[in-house]
Amino acid sequence: SDIVFTLPPQVTEIIELLKAHTYTPYLVGDCVKAMLLGEKPMDFDIVCDAEIGRIEKIFDEKYRTRADLIHKGELIIINGGMGISVAPFRSGFDGNGRPIYCEKLDDDLRRRTFTAEAIAYNDVTGLYDKCGGAKCISKEKLVLKALGEKNFIAASETPIKKKRSKKEPVITIIPALERNPR
Repeated sequence: SDIVFTLPPQVTEIIELLKAHTYTPYLVGDCVKAMLLGEKPMDFDIVCDAEIGRIEKIFDEKYRTRADLIHKGELIIINGGMGISVAPFRSGFDGNGRPIYCEKLDDDLRRRTFTAEAIAYNDVTGLYDKCGGAKCISKEKLVLKALGEKNFIAASETPIKKKRSKKEPVITIIPALERNPR
């Protein structure tokens, strides 16, 4: 992909440390969506091919960490006042809410609700968008399409507005989401 994001140095430092330990980190979720819109993300989520215990060991020595989400398979790394989530690839959660770890990025992305959340970014390979989420993101509107919908139906269309706008977003609920909300 030709897209290159400029990341805060705190995030780049975490990514480089994971790479130095031979792991392949990807930014995922809302931070990728925000950067595609040209916005500054409020938080950064990184997934990689490291086990959670290995992630803890890498970061516990040099960084302050928060383990309050460790039961979900996430470790929050505090770097320069930023909390950056780092997690192994996860395909979902079991009946007790424990993470089900997986080996592939694709399996992690498929567990997400909407295609716009199933986009990953790696500073070497660029944008990874196997689910077509980037097509749903533009400055004019954000179209949320549920993953797994056979016909790739729009779940809602929210015009992108400035934060101070008083206009309500336009929301269209599709029948599949009414029957089976996540």
